[in-house]
Amino acid sequence: MASHSAQREGPMTDERYRPQVNQAQQPAAARECPAAADVCVLDDDVSLLNAIGRLLRSAGLQAMTFNDPTALLEYAEQHQPPVVVTDILMPGMNGLAVQRKLRCVAPRTQVIVLTSNHDPNVRAEAMNAGASGFFLKPANEEEFISSIQDKLNRARGQTGWN
Repeated sequence: MASHSAQREGPMTDERYRPQVNQAQQPAAARECPAAADVCVLDDDVSLLNAIGRLLRSAGLQAMTFNDPTALLEYAEQHQPPVVVTDILMPGMNGLAVQRKLRCVAPRTQVIVLTSNHDPNVRAEAMNAGASGFFLKPANEEEFISSIQDKLNRARGQTGWN
């Protein structure tokens, strides 16, 4: 599967910080204006993003991957995704800051943290800030998918979600 980077104008033109969008899985109309995803994934490691995207799509989920926190927040404000999976350790804006900003732009979005940071204080901070899940890399794939599906089912049970 080929992975394409969405083009962004402005200072964030470094390939590492462009949202990674797998357009091969989307209908032609969505390629120009991506449809709302079930799950958005944010990580600065592009190879990990591609792997997580494939895993989520293999489970039948619509996934969009981002390696730019600002692009994710802009997308979340417009599309209100039910679930966002974020790393913690990233250059520029860390996952905890992203989580705080998501509460403002997409308050109903469930946040799941997926990180290699084993510090129990980071886990406590993320959970106290409202994260609905926390996984250490490498996560158990079945538990990770199950957690995402659980969050999606809860979100879809709420009024106003598809």
